[in-house]
Amino acid sequence: LITIFVSNIFGALLLTTVANWANARSFGAGLKVGAIVGILVGLNFDLLWYAMSNVYTPTGMAIDVCAGTVMTALSTGVIAMILGKGNAAS
Repeated sequence: LITIFVSNIFGALLLTTVANWANARSFGAGLKVGAIVGILVGLNFDLLWYAMSNVYTPTGMAIDVCAGTVMTALSTGVIAMILGKGNAAS
C-alpha cells in the first residue's frame, strides 16, 4: 500500500512538472496537457505489456489506455487549476 502511495506522489510530481512547463494554469489547459501525456504513457506501457506477455487483449489494452488517459487528464486539470491559483495570488 505504501508503494502505491509513493508511486502516485511521483506521478503527481511528473504531471505538475509537465503542466508547469506547458504553462497550464486552468482546468481546461491542464486537461489537454494531461490527455496528451496520459495517452502517450498509456500506449507506451500497454503496448510493451501486450508485446511481452499474455496479460492483455487488444480490447483490454484499449480500455486501459482510455481509462488511464481520462484519469491523467482529470488529475492534470486539477493540478493546473491549483498552479493557476498560486499565480493569481502573486
